[in-house]
Amino acid sequence: MSIVIELNEATAARRRVPFRLFTSNGTSPDTDASNGTVLLSVNGALQIVSAASISAISAVAGMYYNELSQSNVSVLGSIALY
Repeated sequence: MSIVIELNEATAARRRVPFRLFTSNGTSPDTDASNGTVLLSVNGALQIVSAASISAISAVAGMYYNELSQSNVSVLGSIALY
C-alpha cells in the first residue's frame, strides 16, 4: 500500500499511516497492539527512530494506525515502519 503525505503536512489526521498486524501464525489479527511502539526509517536511513504509539482503528480486525510527527514529514522521500 502506498500513501502520499504532503511535505510538512500540518494537519495531524493527514499524517496517519494505516496498517494491519497479525499474530505469529500469520493469519490471526493481533488484537493487543494498541499503545505499542513503531520504529521508522526515513529515506532508508540506517538510524531507526522510535515513532509515536500505535492507535487502533479496529483492534478486533488487527487494524491500526501510526500518526507521524511533522518532523517525520519535513523531508521528501519514503518512510518504512517496523
